[in-house]
Amino acid sequence: MISLITTDFGSNPAAGTPEWFSAAKRLGHRGFATSVNRWASTEFWPDCGVYLDRALTAGFFVGVYCRYPEGWENGLNGMGAELA
Repeated sequence: MISLITTDFGSNPAAGTPEWFSAAKRLGHRGFATSVNRWASTEFWPDCGVYLDRALTAGFFVGVYCRYPEGWENGLNGMGAELA
C-alpha cells in the first residue's frame, strides 16, 4: 500500500517546511498532493509550487487537484510548462 498526504497547510502555512516533508517520508508516506487554486477561488495559488518542490526534494511523488472543476486551467497554467 502507498500512503499519500494531501494538504495545503490551511491556517498554518509555516508547517510545510522541508523538515516536515522529511519527517513524513521517514514515517513511510510516499506521495504528496495539494490544491493549485486559492481557497474558495479558481485563481492560481502560487504557494503550491513551493510545497511541490519541497515534496519532490524529499523524494515524494506529487499530484495536484482543483477544488472547483472550472479552476483546473488556471491552476495548470499558473504552474508553468515545467511543472504542468
